[in-house]
Amino acid sequence: MGLIRNFFIRRYEKAGYSTLFARRMFDLRYQDLFKNENTSLREKIWAQKRGFLSDKIKFYRLTDDNYKDYVSDFDYWRLHPINGIFSRWIDDKLTIKMILHPFDDFLPEYYYNIGFGEIFRLSDCPDGLGTTLDDVISLLKAKETLAAKTTWGSAGVGFYKLGYRLGQFLLNNQPVDEDEIIELITQWLKTPGLSYLLTEYLAPHPALSKIFSKTPNALRVAVLREKQNPPQIFNIYIHIGTEQSGFVDNALAGGVFSRVDIENGSFHQGKIVRDGMLVDCPEHPDTHQPISGVVPFWDLITKKVVEISTYLQPLRMMGFDIVITKSGFKIIEINSHPSIEFIQYDLPVYKNPLCRRFYKSLIFGKQRQVAHEKQKRLFNRLFRVFRKKEV
Repeated sequence: MGLIRNFFIRRYEKAGYSTLFARRMFDLRYQDLFKNENTSLREKIWAQKRGFLSDKIKFYRLTDDNYKDYVSDFDYWRLHPINGIFSRWIDDKLTIKMILHPFDDFLPEYYYNIGFGEIFRLSDCPDGLGTTLDDVISLLKAKETLAAKTTWGSAGVGFYKLGYRLGQFLLNNQPVDEDEIIELITQWLKTPGLSYLLTEYLAPHPALSKIFSKTPNALRVAVLREKQNPPQIFNIYIHIGTEQSGFVDNALAGGVFSRVDIENGSFHQGKIVRDGMLVDCPEHPDTHQPISGVVPFWDLITKKVVEISTYLQPLRMMGFDIVITKSGFKIIEINSHPSIEFIQYDLPVYKNPLCRRFYKSLIFGKQRQVAHEKQKRLFNRLFRVFRKKEV
C-alpha cells in the first residue's frame, strides 16, 4: 500500500499539486472509493471523473447538467497554495498576531505559547508572570477563562476552554482537578511538533448568545483580490454551535450556519448537515431560537476586513474567522486556503461573475504552469539522451 500511495503522490505532484494536497488527494480519493458507504461505486466513479468526491453529489445536488457550475474538489486542491509564499503570513495564528500588530485592537489577547518543551510569554501576558506551569495556573485563576488552541490548524480541532470558578478548575465546562490541567499542559510540552496558544476567551455578543451561548458563533468572511484591483468581500456566513458540535461552531461538527447578506449584515434560514446533505434549520435545534438577525457592528466589520486585506495586499484570497463580542469584534484566524463547500452550496462559484473570473484565471494559470513543467522535464530527458550519445 505504501508503494502505491507514494507512486500516486508523485504523479499528483507532477500534475501540479502541492506535497500537502498530493497526499490529501490520494487519501481522500482512496477513502471515498473504499470506505464511503453512503454512495454507490457508480456514483463514486461518476463524481471522481468530474473532479469531485462522491459526497458532493448530495451536498451540491450535482447532475450532468450543473456540475460544471462548481469549482471541483480536485481543481480547488490543485490551486494550493493560492497565496504562494505569502501564505506563511497567515498560516499560523502566532504569525498573524505579529504581522497584524497595527490592528491589534481587532485581535484577541495572546498570553502564552506552549510547545517544543518550552513555555513562552507572548505580548499580552500580564507583568509579573514567568514561564512556569505555576505561572500558567496563576494566569488562569486571574482571567477565569482562557482559550487553548493549536498554533496551526483550523475547524476548531484541538480546542479547549479552560476555566476557574470559585476555587474549581474547569475543562470544557467540566469540573477537573488542578492536576488534570497541569497534565494536559505537560502533554503539549512533551508532544513533538505540537504547539498551543493560550489566548483571551471570547464570548459571543448578546444578540448571538441568545441563539446559543456555549460557542463563539464566528463569522467566516471570504475575501478575494483580482490582480491590479482592491480586495473585495464576496461571501459571508455565520457559524452557530450546537450541543452536538460541543465547544466549536463548525458546521461539519454539527453546527448550524447561515448565509449573511453582504449589503446589510442580515441573516436568516439556517442550514445544517444531515446525512451528507444540507437541510433547512430555521430554528436552533437546542434552544429553539430562530436562526435570524442582523450581525452587530456590521459596518465596522466590513470596513476593517477590507482595510486589513489591503494591508495584506500580496494575498489573493483569505477566509477571516471573526468573533463578535459585546464591545466589537476580534479576528481569531485567517485561512489561506479556506473551504469552498459552504461558499458555493447555494450559489456555484461559476454562477458568480466575480468569482468565475477569479477562479478561472487561477485554474488557467495552474494549467499553464503544469504544461511548462512538463515541457521542461521532457527537454531535460532529451538533453540527457543527447549528451550520452555524444559521450
